[in-house]
Amino acid sequence: MEERDITELVLGIHRRTSIIDSFLGEKIEQLLRSTNRMVVMSRCFIPLATVTRILVAVPKKAQFETGFRRWVQAVGNLGRQVGCRVEFWCEDSTAPLIRTVITQSKLGIRMSFSTVESYDDFVIKSSEINDDDLLIVVSARRSSVSFDSDMDAVPEYLQKYLAGNNLIVIYPGQFGTEPPMTMAETMATDIVSPPNPVFLFAMNQLRRLRKMLRKASGRK
Repeated sequence: MEERDITELVLGIHRRTSIIDSFLGEKIEQLLRSTNRMVVMSRCFIPLATVTRILVAVPKKAQFETGFRRWVQAVGNLGRQVGCRVEFWCEDSTAPLIRTVITQSKLGIRMSFSTVESYDDFVIKSSEINDDDLLIVVSARRSSVSFDSDMDAVPEYLQKYLAGNNLIVIYPGQFGTEPPMTMAETMATDIVSPPNPVFLFAMNQLRRLRKMLRKASGRK
């Protein structure tokens, strides 16, 4: 993938596939070892256009990953296209840096923040998830700075309690020389958000929904 200059890899997960098999299986481990690019795994039970809220679970120290800006921009682009509020579950120290990326990228989305600092906090917050929400879990490779041993418990929890919910799992990129985000960057100049696969995925879903609606109206 590096030879073709691919920066993200987006994978769809079959609805009947176990979350544990998808996120803890040998195949995903091999994939993560074989590339440093951002990997996005998605499974939705409803059209993205009908999602009313995007909930983003962010790990500790996420801002120190080189792929931090890219995944924040990806989530922001998705929220802008769907037109719903994006709520970030993260540490208080991470929230202003996420806000900075969103603001500098001129995405203009509605966003809010809830303090989540541990796996127990995540479990409590997840009880608020509705069927028309989209949960995005930002994970981490085992060798990365934001990896936490509590992450090993997340796939089993998702399989047991959220198997029927809309889900995206993001493994941020681990490449390049981009420095970690700092508080000083709240004074930085504007940056331009590049197109990315999560945004394109949302666009394709919306186009498909429009085609279905046109066909349905034509039969009446």
